Amino acid sequence: MNNPYGRAGKDWIRKAYLSHVKYNVSGLALIFAKTDTAAFHDYIFKKAEICFLRGRIHFFKDGKESIQPAPYPSCFVFWRAKDFG
Repeated sequence: MNNPYGRAGKDWIRKAYLSHVKYNVSGLALIFAKTDTAAFHDYIFKKAEICFLRGRIHFFKDGKESIQPAPYPSCFVFWRAKDFG
């Protein structure tokens, strides 16, 4: 998943986390690594596996790299479903 950027991002992260809990499903998201936000602490920190990416992500459109990289560092967040074993 790749969340929307801007104010809607925190609601999206909340919904992804709550869906993970409610349905016991795994989810992988690419998000900005804004570790100082309430959403990061409420729905990611100590609740998901986090892989921080080195540098900034570059985007491509029509096979050509954009001039500007992402404005913030990024990370992958993985909410792992609980095993029923």
